[in-house]
Amino acid sequence: MPTPEESLRVAQQLTLAFAQRSAEGFEKLYADDAVIWHASTNQTQTKQENVGLLRGVFALMSAAGYENVTCLPTPEGFVQHHVVGGTFTDGTKVPGLNACLVVTVKNGKITHLREWFDPVQFQEVWKRMGVAL
Repeated sequence: MPTPEESLRVAQQLTLAFAQRSAEGFEKLYADDAVIWHASTNQTQTKQENVGLLRGVFALMSAAGYENVTCLPTPEGFVQHHVVGGTFTDGTKVPGLNACLVVTVKNGKITHLREWFDPVQFQEVWKRMGVAL
């Protein structure tokens, strides 16, 4: 079990990697066998699949960040609620997306990340990526 301090450190690194639009930051945070599950699709991704998705999202944005972050350590890692925000490369504001993460941390790495959000809130991002809802 991670310590609360270790879990919160990983949560801060995750938030920073998103703000820096750094797929490599996520790659460093994920364990090699990490599993990322999205409630919006009820599908899982591997570390490499998720890092690839993040590269695509970050390519659309000139700025990104988590706003109104609430993060609580758990015995296995942390739970975080935030609002995804940012700016597309054309200067258009990214619609706010309320998201909740439940994360398992082992040895300072994310081994399991479960994410809940309403995909309709992120529709403009999916449209720009060519993903059908």
